[in-house]
Amino acid sequence: MKKLIIPTFCFAVLSTVAFEEKISAAPLHAEQTNIDAHVMYVNVSSGSLNMRKTGAENAGIVAKLSKGTQVTIYSESKGWTKIKANGKDGYVSTKYLSATKPGVLTKSAVTVKTVTKYVNVSTGSLNMRKSGAESAALVTKLTRGTQVTVYSESKGWAKVKANGKDGYVSAKYLSAAKPNQVTKSAVTSKTATKYVNVSTGSLNMRKSGTESAAVVAKLTKGTQVTVYSEAKGWAKIKANGKDGYVNAKYLSATKPGQATKSSVTSKTATKYVTASTLNMRKSGAVSSSIVTRLSKGTQVTVYSEANGWAKVKASGKDGYVSTKYLSAAKPGAGSTATVQKTSTKYVTASTLNMRKSGTDSSSIVARLSKGTKVTVYSEAKGWAKVKANGKDGYVSTKYLSNAKPVTDTKPAVPEKTTTKYVNASTLNMRKSGSESASIVAKLSKGTQVVVYSEAKGWAKVKANGKDGHVSTKYLSTTKPVTDTKPAVPEKTTTKYVNVGSGMLNMRKSGSETASIVGKLTHGTQVTVYSESKGWAKVKVNGVEGYVSTSYLTATKPVTGTKPSIPEKTTTKYVNVSSGTLNMRNKPSENASVVVKLARGVEVEVISESDGWSKIKAYGGEGYVSTQYLSTEKPGATPENPGGEETTITKYVSVNDGSSLNMRSGASATASIIAKLVDKTAVTVYSESGGWSRVTGHGEWKNGLC
Repeated sequence: MKKLIIPTFCFAVLSTVAFEEKISAAPLHAEQTNIDAHVMYVNVSSGSLNMRKTGAENAGIVAKLSKGTQVTIYSESKGWTKIKANGKDGYVSTKYLSATKPGVLTKSAVTVKTVTKYVNVSTGSLNMRKSGAESAALVTKLTRGTQVTVYSESKGWAKVKANGKDGYVSAKYLSAAKPNQVTKSAVTSKTATKYVNVSTGSLNMRKSGTESAAVVAKLTKGTQVTVYSEAKGWAKIKANGKDGYVNAKYLSATKPGQATKSSVTSKTATKYVTASTLNMRKSGAVSSSIVTRLSKGTQVTVYSEANGWAKVKASGKDGYVSTKYLSAAKPGAGSTATVQKTSTKYVTASTLNMRKSGTDSSSIVARLSKGTKVTVYSEAKGWAKVKANGKDGYVSTKYLSNAKPVTDTKPAVPEKTTTKYVNASTLNMRKSGSESASIVAKLSKGTQVVVYSEAKGWAKVKANGKDGHVSTKYLSTTKPVTDTKPAVPEKTTTKYVNVGSGMLNMRKSGSETASIVGKLTHGTQVTVYSESKGWAKVKVNGVEGYVSTSYLTATKPVTGTKPSIPEKTTTKYVNVSSGTLNMRNKPSENASVVVKLARGVEVEVISESDGWSKIKAYGGEGYVSTQYLSTEKPGATPENPGGEETTITKYVSVNDGSSLNMRSGASATASIIAKLVDKTAVTVYSESGGWSRVTGHGEWKNGLC
């Protein structure tokens, strides 16, 4: 029986993590490294590294390796590396190996290993997790634009420090430049028209920019789409009335036709590797896995270039390489090297943004005016790499032309306008054509305005150096005649604040719940425009608002040690057999109730007429039925068999807009009977355990003081 001997081939593969560590330690660019793929070093912070019999934590220990020990790498799998060290074979944890022999790191060396990036999420926030996994615990949430310090990147995760905390975030939501706040006008200019360009089948339009997102629609080859933005290989688009995301590499600036063999050939270019060793990666990202390594002078076929990466074919393999390590001439050709082909074009837009990279979200390097001459290095995916005014950057190709745009010798014809006049005593000029729009200015009768346009009853105008909108019905083509006599002003009256104590609240509208505009002291003079439903519209010190009419008098109240009594009053008492007595704002059963008065409450009677008494109680004025008043304080009722109690009047003291709960019992869990606003007068009968038994709004209740 013959034995079949199969030769074993060992391939030494350097992990992405180890490769990145090599980059950090050496002063070479990430794409230009020469490392010995077979040799690495033990790199532990303390103690020694266990070399085990197999790739498992519970496997037997073959040897203990000290820091700096050189090892030979056979293979790597699932976090374990098969090695030879000190003449023995075994397995060690990959994370404790480094491509360079570890030494004592200085502060400056550590600094080189970190980079600064910024959170770049379109909406919401970015989760920073305890480890590089979606299931890891959440450390914090980072908002758009947050600066982070990046220690390392691996398998789509970046180890970062932000706001004093360490954790891991998804690397695809970080950018080297701080994202800008896009204005509405900028959004308008950011759209571009492109076409679906797939070789077979259809293109999936997804709900978000990820392969796992739900499919919104399937787009056929040649479908026209509106592109809003491009980022991380995804384009946000609108197609067939739907919004979604598609892979940007399947979009083209021109509508695809049936490509012939010759046309395909013309789309490629031949270039050469200029670095000693150049990594060809699976995708256009430094964190992407390495397909192969290309030596200096290797010829590559370039399919496309975008964002500093070139899609190439070399040595029979497809992948991506950094464009800055490619040249049109083979290195070593000397003076015969071909100069990069450029062309001259001109800006056709009034103002064109030149950006740091070929994406709408990239930072703006400069703004180019119409007719600016630019040198074009290359064009790809609707963007041109250019030099203008001594600066390099990217501009949208649709705003460039081969010929310099002609500027008219004659100035542009100005917008057609007409002159009109305000034909109202006062006309509000608003920010937009709407009654709810904010007021820009108030225009007096006869004011001349320049009218730009009229639509839907509104005119866009300029007046007194300001732009805005006014109602067209208050404009006339001729200047209105103004009377020699001034117009009669709105009829107003002067009154004075008359409060027994404290201050009078001036509110935004005629309601107890309206916000307080100001507080008026006793005797303050106010201009009254109108009175309705117990409220007066007033102006005080240039501020307008509403106050209760019951606290205004036509004459200024006298202040002093002995204030004069404007009219003769008598003292009486509420005498109801049960319930309470309503004090109303007018002498009518239909008038609104100001307050409810309990039996025995003392009132000042100002006047009596037609069965009604005008009284003052609890600092306010109102009307009550005369038949329920008596000159002597009534005795106890069956509800109060104990007879007269010693009482005291107090006032509710809470913040403006707040209220005090009056409850059915002396407990925070007792039901709420009423809510008392600030300065409400209450009669206190007893106090115990932090609770007061009070009469508020004329009812016997227990309430919180």
